[in-house]
Amino acid sequence: EGSNQLEKLAETYLDLSWVYLLIPRNDLSLEYGLKALEAFQKLGNRAKVAYVQNEIAYVYLINENYEPALPFLEASLSYYKGADEPTKLGYLYDRFQMYYRGVGDFKRGLDYAAKAISVMDQLEDKSYLAGVLISRANLYQKFEQYEKAEQDFLSAKNHAVASGYLLYDVEADRE
Repeated sequence: EGSNQLEKLAETYLDLSWVYLLIPRNDLSLEYGLKALEAFQKLGNRAKVAYVQNEIAYVYLINENYEPALPFLEASLSYYKGADEPTKLGYLYDRFQMYYRGVGDFKRGLDYAAKAISVMDQLEDKSYLAGVLISRANLYQKFEQYEKAEQDFLSAKNHAVASGYLLYDVEADRE
């Protein structure tokens, strides 16, 4: 009974973390994410620990607070590399791309963007793939590789339209 109650509390903390991320109140999102992490660690639920570590890193990343994000990303990666959860691994690679882009290591950012794209392309997750392609295009621009950036931007648009993420294709209407 006690561990069941702790698990429900941990899930509640995780839900609150997401609610505060959407508002956005990232300070409270982080607070509840850390509470969820502690509870899942007490429960020994390694999958949830890795998931929450990834989400905590995301909160740091969107706040451009890069240094504290890296240990959470690395801890999450140590789990997902051995787990059969390719979608979560793809999201994690994208978060590494965000981290390296944020700290100015654009080469490593490109490497992680390529990993995320490879995973998402295999899963046929078109809407998320579109976002990662846009991120990679932005990185190509940093290297003045504008043709590659253009290809990724156009590919992102096509994936977004195919997934229904974009409901209207302006370019197709011009033809």
